[in-house]
Amino acid sequence: MTNAFEQASLCDMPEFLCGHAQDSQAATGCSVVVAPEGATCGVDVRGGGPATRVTDLLKPENMVEKVHAVVLSGGSAFGLAASTGVMEELASRGIGFEICGAHVPIVTGACLFDLPYGAAAYPDAAMGAAAARCAFAAKEGATLAAEMTARLVPGMKSKDARTTDQAGASDGSPSETHDGPAPLEGNIGAGCGATVGKMLAPEQATKSGLGVCGYRLGDVVAVAMVAVNALGTVVDESGTPIAGHRDSQERILNPLDPVLINAEAEANARRGNHGMKTEDADARPANAAAADPATSATNAGSKPCTNTTIGIVLTNATLTKAQAQKVSSIAHDAYARRIKPVHTSADGDTIFTMASGKMNAPFDTVAILATEAMDGAILRAVRGACAACGLPAARDLQG
Repeated sequence: MTNAFEQASLCDMPEFLCGHAQDSQAATGCSVVVAPEGATCGVDVRGGGPATRVTDLLKPENMVEKVHAVVLSGGSAFGLAASTGVMEELASRGIGFEICGAHVPIVTGACLFDLPYGAAAYPDAAMGAAAARCAFAAKEGATLAAEMTARLVPGMKSKDARTTDQAGASDGSPSETHDGPAPLEGNIGAGCGATVGKMLAPEQATKSGLGVCGYRLGDVVAVAMVAVNALGTVVDESGTPIAGHRDSQERILNPLDPVLINAEAEANARRGNHGMKTEDADARPANAAAADPATSATNAGSKPCTNTTIGIVLTNATLTKAQAQKVSSIAHDAYARRIKPVHTSADGDTIFTMASGKMNAPFDTVAILATEAMDGAILRAVRGACAACGLPAARDLQG
């Protein structure tokens, strides 16, 4: 099913700048949206295991009315350090609230869990600063060389990298990328290490990524950006699974079908494949994986925030903090449409909404545009991803 809205992009809202940085060898990265003039911001956290930064500040009853950046990052809670780098980069450019001669930018964000894939590394302040620089490079028409530090991957030497110009065009070296005329999608930024379908063994997941989609109605624009890293499976407009739990025949399973899930879990038990380290497998009962879907989900996500889908809605509409929070809440409908199951205790599902206040618009118009944009962004995140981390992507499974 399609909607009748016109397509829109980040280029329709120059008040927002978007940049990405990633280390493809380590399969992790971060994405940042900068609002140099500040933007009203709200957030809605639905998952049971979130990793977020200063989201309490966004509550309508709290004092600060505007933020200057939102960061989406890999690395689980470690990745929150990327926001510090963004904050420092913005302060160096004179962006933020001026207090006692210093500029204090307000930077919020959320992280997803991508630690099982790639090298032992996670986004830090240097990577966050790199993403912020690329956001400004898009505006300034410049191309920046990467300055990733050696500590992103232990023992790896720093080296320059090219700016990619297409979705998933990554050669394994640390790189910075920014959104120019066409949005970058797939294995970039916060989507670099993203995967979906982890109720069974990790190696049965599908590679996902970062997606961008936007719509407009007249002069009102809403663009969504999302890194899809769900415990569940992603379904298309017809409800057909397109990325998620794979069986031994490379078919995508319906995670809500207990017959299919139990059959695959029992097969895993016979193979000794429990999604555990080899040395731990013998310590687990042979029938431990043969469980109902709820038990499978618990086993797959027994640690907090082991998955998580994180997104941002950008709009040029005028919203209060309370309205921005409500838009985020309504946009979670897109998560529920496309991700099965969603908002589990093993996900930290979060959506931010940033409003620049350039246009007056009916609230419901903004909320509808935001939800449709997020719906499209989720699909683009899995369709734009490329095989990586030993996992196929949706494009590899659909002939």
